[in-house]
Amino acid sequence: MLDTIYVSLDTWKDEQRTPTVLLLSSCAPRAFSAGGDVVMTQKLGGREAGMFFQYEYGINHYLATLQAKIPVIAVMDGTTLGGGVGISLHNRFRVCTERTSLAMPETQIGFTPDVGVSHFLASCVDGGLPFGAYMGLTGTRVHGADVFYLGFATHYIHSSFLPTLIDILSSPNPSIPGSNNENNNVEVLDILNHYCQLSLNMNSKSNSGCFSLQYPARVMNIIDHCFSQPTVELIVQSLQSTRLNTSTNDQIVHDFLSQTLKLLYNMSPTSMKITLEVLQRASATHNKLVADSSNSSSSSSNSGNNGGFGLIEALVVEARVCPMICLHSSDYRTGVRHLLIDKKKGRPVWNPDTIQEVDISKMRSTFFDIKDPSNYLPYWVIDPETTRDALSGYNLYALPTQAEILAEIQGPFINARNRDHKHLVRGVGYADVIEYFEKLGSSNPRFDIYKRPGLIQKIWFVLRRNYSDSFDSKL
Repeated sequence: MLDTIYVSLDTWKDEQRTPTVLLLSSCAPRAFSAGGDVVMTQKLGGREAGMFFQYEYGINHYLATLQAKIPVIAVMDGTTLGGGVGISLHNRFRVCTERTSLAMPETQIGFTPDVGVSHFLASCVDGGLPFGAYMGLTGTRVHGADVFYLGFATHYIHSSFLPTLIDILSSPNPSIPGSNNENNNVEVLDILNHYCQLSLNMNSKSNSGCFSLQYPARVMNIIDHCFSQPTVELIVQSLQSTRLNTSTNDQIVHDFLSQTLKLLYNMSPTSMKITLEVLQRASATHNKLVADSSNSSSSSSNSGNNGGFGLIEALVVEARVCPMICLHSSDYRTGVRHLLIDKKKGRPVWNPDTIQEVDISKMRSTFFDIKDPSNYLPYWVIDPETTRDALSGYNLYALPTQAEILAEIQGPFINARNRDHKHLVRGVGYADVIEYFEKLGSSNPRFDIYKRPGLIQKIWFVLRRNYSDSFDSKL
């Protein structure tokens, strides 16, 4: 599969007549999912597995940097897991549908989220590191429109529109049916935005596309609190404590806490600690690079432009850690056999069996502190700075994150009204905020509520989550 993808990409990049590259499922609903490659690497030694991972991550890196030449579109119309997530997330355009189900379930087999997804979970997904840690540790699936609103996809398009969309994008002169641009080339972004808006309108009528079906505000706040803890032990303790203090009348929250604790119990304790370490390192690297960039006069303040900062470094860490898991982790062999080969149900017999038994110092020395790291340095990485420019705009077309929206609300919006954002009064309502973003969008396309389908709904959710007691009844 990897050979086929690489040969196709390498061929298409030089064809001027090819306006887009479509990565589509050949057998939906399983859009991009893996399993066979995992079984293969489980049988390999550290060096052989390392060569495979170098090749796989090289394609992820190639896709991410190819955007400067060709607009690559990943259509995730179905189950998108593991390596399939890596093929999808590093493209500038990422389409999900009502049938999309996305997850990184590696801790279930004694492995860790890889293919550069550690960078995405730590830095690009809405909710930042806490939500990324939640997904990475539990292997939880995100479905449908939530894949879009949480930032994994740049566009939500109903599957009924896909045949038309693919025909349009495959045309030498793509245009939007019924528009005034029938005879002119139309930007890929305009086409995707058009069908995204149509799809969101469909969902609003059926009440099935609002943000966020799977994660209401109070659940997201619990994820923020519990999964921001620095260790797996403290994450579990925080979840347990929150469950004890949660009223059984709030069935949604109570069920969420119970299910999350059950998921964590079933996962490999060693893998969970490796995963949290990988994500924390990816987050720290991204934040440092963004901070360094912000001190440069030539850097852009647009978060979409620096979304790729740290991707290369994350891939390098993964290319070193993952072969060590294949070589030294009995849990990887146990998990793959249990789930993928023997196809058993229930919890595998992990070794060590509990998170308390996993020594963090030993874990770091075994999987992270490689004596000869040059042996596992990916061949495609010469100097991260040489490809940094190619990653500009890496996450440009995803909706602004909660952090970006809050930065505007807690900064310019409140300052203009001489109020403390922590004490917003009922006189300031939803309409006031939308009016502010209407004006902001005229100078900053990232916040253009008229050209960014789903942005108004995203702003609404951020207000509901953070200021539900302060804004008027329009919320």
